Amino acid sequence: MKTSGANNEAHQNSRGSENTSQPYNVADGWGTHVRLHNDRVIVNDDPSSAVRGIARRLNEVRGIDHDSLHDHIDDTIYELIPKQPELPQSPPPKGERLNALFVANWGGLADAGGSTNPEKDISAPWVRRHAHEWPARFGINPIYKFYTGDSPLFYIYNPVSYMDPETETVKLPDSITWKINGQEVHKGKYLQLHNVTPTDARKVLTVDIANEAGVTSYTIMYVIENSDDDASVENFSSEYQGNFIYDPTADDGKGKAVFHDDPRYQPRRVKFKVHWSDYGNGKNTRRNFNERKPYIKIDGINYIDMLEYGFDGNVHSIRNGNDLEIDKTPTLAQIASGSQPHTFYFEKPPGPLSLEIGTQFNYSKGFKRKKRVFYKKYEYHIDLNASLTDIIDFGQINVGKTDSKR
Repeated sequence: MKTSGANNEAHQNSRGSENTSQPYNVADGWGTHVRLHNDRVIVNDDPSSAVRGIARRLNEVRGIDHDSLHDHIDDTIYELIPKQPELPQSPPPKGERLNALFVANWGGLADAGGSTNPEKDISAPWVRRHAHEWPARFGINPIYKFYTGDSPLFYIYNPVSYMDPETETVKLPDSITWKINGQEVHKGKYLQLHNVTPTDARKVLTVDIANEAGVTSYTIMYVIENSDDDASVENFSSEYQGNFIYDPTADDGKGKAVFHDDPRYQPRRVKFKVHWSDYGNGKNTRRNFNERKPYIKIDGINYIDMLEYGFDGNVHSIRNGNDLEIDKTPTLAQIASGSQPHTFYFEKPPGPLSLEIGTQFNYSKGFKRKKRVFYKKYEYHIDLNASLTDIIDFGQINVGKTDSKR
C-alpha cells in the first residue's frame, strides 16, 4: 500500500539522497522488520520471526477542549421524542370576552332570565344603547326582543381558533356559520338583519364557530314584535336616531358593534283633523259632546293636551269632543295665516304608527239607558326615506259610532 506524504517526507529527510529503488529497512517508527521498496511497505513474513506481519506506526493525536466538544455534540435520541402535535388540538374556545356572541339593536328582553351579577341590571332601559353586550355576558339564557323596522345585529366578539406558540399570533376560525331555525342564512363574523317585521313565533338563532379540530356553537332565541302592541313608543333605531353597525377594527381588532347616527331616523311632522260621524245631527248634539273628554292615542300613548295646534308650536288644550271637531267656518285671519283651528300636529320618527281617536256619551235616560261610542283606529307607516322637510298630512279622519247599553 502507499505510504502517506508525511512518511515519505520523513524518510527522505532521514536518508537524504540514498537510493530508494532497492528494499531498505525503515527503523524509525515502523519496527525493525518493516522495509520500503519503491514506496511499498514490505512486512517480514518469516514464520520464525516473533514480529511476523506486525507493523506499527505513530498516531498524531490533537487535543480537544471539553466544553467545545459539548457545544458541537447533540446526544438527543430523536427516535424517543414524540412529534410536535398539529394545531389546532381542540375546537375554538369559549369565553366571556373570547368567541363571545353579542347582540345589538334590540328593543328589550322578552325574558331576561336573571343576571349572574347582582350589580348588573340587564333589563335597565339604558342598557340596550350603552351596554348592549350585558345580556350575553351576565344573562341566563336571555330572549331578545326586536321591534318592527329594527336592524338586529348578531356578531362574534374576538373570534379565535387558537394561538400559534411559535409566532404568538392569533389564528382565526376556519368558518363562522349562522342559522335561523336550522336553516343556514349567512357566513362571516356577523349577521345583520334589516327592517324586520313581526314574527308569529320565537326564532332560534344558532352560530357555529369551526376549525379543523371541531365546532363551538351558541344558540339563542329572539322575537320581533310591533312596538305599538308592546306599549313602546318607538323601535330602537327611531328612539335613538341611529343603530349599531359591526366594525371589525374596533376594540384593537377584536371586532365590535359601534353606534352610528342616521339622520333618516329623525322624526317627521304629521298633521290631521278629526270629524265625528253625523256631528250635530240627531242625538249627536254639541251638548252631548260636552259630556266627556275624548282621547287621542299615538302608538298607545294618550296625547290629549299634548298635540300642537297650528304652526306656532303652541299646545292645544282639549276640553271636550267639540274641541276635536273640525271648524267648517274658519275666520279670514285663520285662513290668511294658514293655521286653521282643530288641525293637530305631532312628530313621529320612521316606522309603524297607530292613531286612535275616541269619545262617548249617554244619549238615553230612564229605563232604556244607552250610550254612543265613537272610535277610529288609523294606521300608517312612515317610510325611512320620507322627506325630512315635508309635512305628512293625514287629512280628515272620520270617526264612526256604535250604540250599546250602559
